Amino acid sequence: FACDLFYARHLIKHNHLLWCSLTDQPDLGGKEQDDYRMLLTADINDNYGNNSINSNDNMFKNDNEGIHTNKQNHPFEINHSGFYPTSCIEFELVGLAICAVLNFQKIHEAEGSNFDLGFGTTIQNPLGGPGVIPSISNTSTTAYDETTQCLPALRLLRQMVQIWLQDVHSYTNIFADMQLNHFYRWLQSTKSLLYEPALKRTIQVFMRKLLVQLLVELQRIGSTTIYGNLNKIILATKRWSLIETRLYIKVILEHLQLKDLTSTICLELKSIYHCLWWFDDKNYCGFRIWSNAKGQIDDNIDNNDEEETIFDWNMIVYLPRVVQDYFETIMIGFARSIYDRLRDEYKEATSITQTNLPVKVLEYCRGLFTDELYQQLMSVTNQIERKLTKSDFDSTLPTPLSSTSPALEFVKSVCCLLFLLHDMHDDVMNLRRDLLKLLKLSEYSEMTTTNLSSLTSFVIPQLVCSNCNHYRDIDLYREINSTIDKDSDDEQYRQYQYTCNQCHTAYDQTVIEQYLLNHLQTLVLENVLQDAICNKCHFVRNVYYKVYCDCGELYQNLHTTRLLNDTCIILSQIASKHQMIALQQQIQFLNRLNHWNE
Repeated sequence: FACDLFYARHLIKHNHLLWCSLTDQPDLGGKEQDDYRMLLTADINDNYGNNSINSNDNMFKNDNEGIHTNKQNHPFEINHSGFYPTSCIEFELVGLAICAVLNFQKIHEAEGSNFDLGFGTTIQNPLGGPGVIPSISNTSTTAYDETTQCLPALRLLRQMVQIWLQDVHSYTNIFADMQLNHFYRWLQSTKSLLYEPALKRTIQVFMRKLLVQLLVELQRIGSTTIYGNLNKIILATKRWSLIETRLYIKVILEHLQLKDLTSTICLELKSIYHCLWWFDDKNYCGFRIWSNAKGQIDDNIDNNDEEETIFDWNMIVYLPRVVQDYFETIMIGFARSIYDRLRDEYKEATSITQTNLPVKVLEYCRGLFTDELYQQLMSVTNQIERKLTKSDFDSTLPTPLSSTSPALEFVKSVCCLLFLLHDMHDDVMNLRRDLLKLLKLSEYSEMTTTNLSSLTSFVIPQLVCSNCNHYRDIDLYREINSTIDKDSDDEQYRQYQYTCNQCHTAYDQTVIEQYLLNHLQTLVLENVLQDAICNKCHFVRNVYYKVYCDCGELYQNLHTTRLLNDTCIILSQIASKHQMIALQQQIQFLNRLNHWNE
């Protein structure tokens, strides 16, 4: 990467030692154990917490019968499920990493803190002053110190980015523009000579904080956040017509330009929806009334444009094909009826003061629900129960272990969608009770509260396309409808590929496999380097070779090995599906060692 050369020049100019390394681990000059612990802190421990803000109905549990997803692979997202009848706009975030680097000090000050008063900024020898080289005992840094001590390097990184931006703006330097396009790819690539996990982690934290500040500003001008991550945001407005929605979009962009913190953020309009049913980014449906593949606001928006029905409900792809057809036909018909009624209602309205259903439309929905939808679902559920069994599930797709019958999963998927109508919660509860009674199941049964949306997911966060440098999160489990090489009729020789949403180029499978191998290796290191504590007095072991504590109790590991065991199960299924030979061999080697089975 050319970024390595430019960044090295800035570091040397300011008397920094370079941490260049030909491996995927930076040469930080410390003890080997400290270096590994820093990597673990940057790649795993910071992400063990719940990085998602989710308001999904708690009727559906996010467990999967003993298989727990690795939280490290759940990227930061804000998700508010529900039914949004008015105009919903989807923006793509462009250059968020560049904006975070340029404004990281403003982001910190917006939270009421200051870098000059933070931890690790005044570390020096108290006897000799800042100009005296501290002793060896004072220079041993831990993993947590490295995260804060990378701030001087971050300031130099911001200086380098500012120079590139100035060259692009003043001299139209195409080479500087190229470096900006490849910046986030260089930052994340372990093949870069100046790869630094702590620096990457710090920038990603600022990206999350900048996203939160952006959504706060949008809420101040009347927007409701539906979904947001580091790639895109979806907002609900109090507008209906395309003309009013377009004017509101201009208000949003002008308002963000007036704020210092958000003035550098670039928002590209992607789509405008009406009547959006949103569960999460893999399960939603609605009517797209306008889209722009180039992400630019077009002046020729026409109210007479025909809407496009969008039905992306990932939780039903695991059901038999006939059940999927039943689900799509019934639910799209119900959503279309509500949309037509809303369109007639809002044509006569002069203004919209709320984003939920109007009273007249709500009464119409209840009548439609009672007179038509109830009978259709009862009849279809009865047919599925009589004709289909568990053996009718698609064997090529990962089906939940809790699935007992297609009829039960059909009922849970239908109720999951209908529960998005919060104003009709009691009606949906009664429907759910009657459908389960038809299947001779109790509504309080454990098997009726889990849903196909709780399937195991394994996300590769921020995977960068080698063709267009667009980055996004890829779920290796839930993105079933990927490009498939169908030249072979034998399922064993089919090649599953994941493509970029921007340029539709297939991602390099070797890059994905290498990421999975590195992730597995990091988990093994985390288990090997973890602390041991006493079960009785809860003191951490300070001598490696000690087996017993001073109180006479045995030492035990601080964390269980369940995460590693479950991850091996998940990665084994992914490796088998995508024919990743190296990953399969690594998992088989770990299984032979069998050190984590308890």
